[in-house]
Amino acid sequence: MIVLFSLLLVFTSHANEVEHTHAEIDQHIHGSHRECPVPKKSGDIVSCALEFHPSIQKGNLEVNSSKLLEGRASQPLNPVLSSRYVKGEGNGEDLSEMEVNLQFRLELGGKRDARVNHAKSILESSKLSVEQRKVEVKLKTVKALYRLNQALEEQRLVSESLSEYSKVIKKLKGISRLTSEQEASLTLFEIAYEDTKVESSEIYQEIKQLEHFFHIATGNSLGEIEGHLPDTPISWPVNDEQKHSFKSAHIKSLNAQSTVAENEIEIENSKAYPTLSIGPSVSFENGEDGSSEMLGVSFSLPLPLFQANGAGKAWARSKHQKLKKVVELTHAFESHERFEQLQIYSNTVQTLKRSLSISKLVKKHKRIEKLFSRGVVSNQVYLDSMKQKINYIKRRNQLTMTAISSLWNIYKFDGKALDKEIL
Repeated sequence: MIVLFSLLLVFTSHANEVEHTHAEIDQHIHGSHRECPVPKKSGDIVSCALEFHPSIQKGNLEVNSSKLLEGRASQPLNPVLSSRYVKGEGNGEDLSEMEVNLQFRLELGGKRDARVNHAKSILESSKLSVEQRKVEVKLKTVKALYRLNQALEEQRLVSESLSEYSKVIKKLKGISRLTSEQEASLTLFEIAYEDTKVESSEIYQEIKQLEHFFHIATGNSLGEIEGHLPDTPISWPVNDEQKHSFKSAHIKSLNAQSTVAENEIEIENSKAYPTLSIGPSVSFENGEDGSSEMLGVSFSLPLPLFQANGAGKAWARSKHQKLKKVVELTHAFESHERFEQLQIYSNTVQTLKRSLSISKLVKKHKRIEKLFSRGVVSNQVYLDSMKQKINYIKRRNQLTMTAISSLWNIYKFDGKALDKEIL
């Protein structure tokens, strides 16, 4: 009985593990969750990210919510119905009095217009905030596409290096009696082999991180986008040294926030004016001389004797001035940053044009491999060439990513990022 119970626990545990594993796998099967259509080109991936990325979806929800603010702001105030009833005795007679007032509230000082303008500015600000998010998402997506293509190529080259190291190590271990030089070479190749395994693991982790980014940004898997990754640019666009404008999405968003603050000043100014309550009034009286009915007008008007919302006005003005100053500081920062990015871009592109391409490097290294297989090149020279090949490819890829990053930063500062296509 105990044995049967133990077997039941084992099988149940195994079934749960299998079910959990299947659940994890299903999360990455196309069509098992919300995702973009399978892309046909790299531009489809970027377009998908600009629509599907969670930060942009959140921004769109904020826009949809902001669209309702104008309707709320333009609502008129409801009238107020008030009544007063008193009853008592006088000279042995029952006395009573009732008064009914219906007051319509009239907002003075342009309160409603100020609220409507404020609501419109909030809507515009939320739209420009989404535009700014789109710019940031596009830059991240473009750089991730290029880097993923590089990382996959580096993974393939590292895998080839591991295979070559393994062959050399196996060959050296097959020699019955090694010379001192051969023993040293074997040790160096073994160390290089282990070091390359660590390097392969690092590249794998980076690929998984990039894959996760695209899974979040588009819902697509690595296999669905792998065939549409952009190659290293052959030609690079020329950027002029024009002065930075106020067209970047960040500055436009800050200007919109400044407009919101400016409309808040209007709201605070309008609060200094009272809200007039006025309407018909009816009074009924029952007393010694009989009953009577009277019709008149009632009104109430708050008097600004103690304050005219000076503190609220000052707060709104200070907020507006702060945002105007933030716009100026941001413009100065972006102007300086654009100049720096342009210098980096120009220098990096010139270095890439003068340096050896990866394809030519691989061809040259193939010649060294042939010479090594013929025994013309020593183990040490071959080992050094393998290390230099991987090191050069990674550094050149890094230089390429620097050029791509600086180029798209320039587009961002010029307000052109959303209009540009992948090279």
